[in-house]
Amino acid sequence: MPVEYSVWKHETQVWGVKIDAGKFHGTVISINDIGFVDDTPEVTVDFNFINIAPETDPEGSDKLEFDAVLGSIIEDIIKQAIQNHEAGNTDSK
Repeated sequence: MPVEYSVWKHETQVWGVKIDAGKFHGTVISINDIGFVDDTPEVTVDFNFINIAPETDPEGSDKLEFDAVLGSIIEDIIKQAIQNHEAGNTDSK
């Protein structure tokens, strides 16, 4: 199921996502780094919470559910980046 989110960017280095719908609506994170684990298809994401949706605990009891939501967002971002690269669009959003 697609997750509704928006990408935000501040200046040249700082960027992240805001979850726009669902249980974590209003949660905002800053992405520090996205990387790949050597010789595996696994992706690592280093991020910080800027805002956490009320009545949620994405670092505790809701962690598995939040990780699934964030995983879907990161997968979508990577797919869009690949499509932009293949289309010759070097302007990242």
